Amino acid sequence: MSSVPRGWDCDMEYVHYSVMQKEVLSFLNPEDRPALLVDCTLGEGGHSNLFLQKYPNLRVIGLDRDKRIMEKAKNRLAPYGDRFEARNIWFDRFWQEYDGPQVDYVLFDLGISVFHYEESGRGFSFKRNEKLDMRLDMDAALDASQVVNTYDEKSLADIIFNYGEERYSR
Repeated sequence: MSSVPRGWDCDMEYVHYSVMQKEVLSFLNPEDRPALLVDCTLGEGGHSNLFLQKYPNLRVIGLDRDKRIMEKAKNRLAPYGDRFEARNIWFDRFWQEYDGPQVDYVLFDLGISVFHYEESGRGFSFKRNEKLDMRLDMDAALDASQVVNTYDEKSLADIIFNYGEERYSR
């Protein structure tokens, strides 16, 4: 059984607080049996850390598209050894390509991580003067600044209407 001392990751700052921790741990409960959980929105690894700490027979595959935040999660979860595997991939693509052992549990913590507002420097925050980038995948060619400054009014209104569900976009 892998045991991780409490507070071992104190030297690294984690800015995102995983929501509904008790509820998630109780509803996705493998008890003492071996199981595999896929954390489709790994972020800084908060939920995965809770699961790996509480359930010693659990393995976790953590998915995230942002390489920088994934490095924080990998550092946080390194003490769990081969019980944790990080994959830098969009979750829809992961499921299209997945050909591994049976997955017992799937976790989605949808929304943007506090990390992106506070640390990424990519223009997610309204409080800071940052380049309007907003990419999770920094290898993607198009950033938000290019969209806002080069798309015509109709295209922008369509994006806001279709993806932002804003009926007054026009």
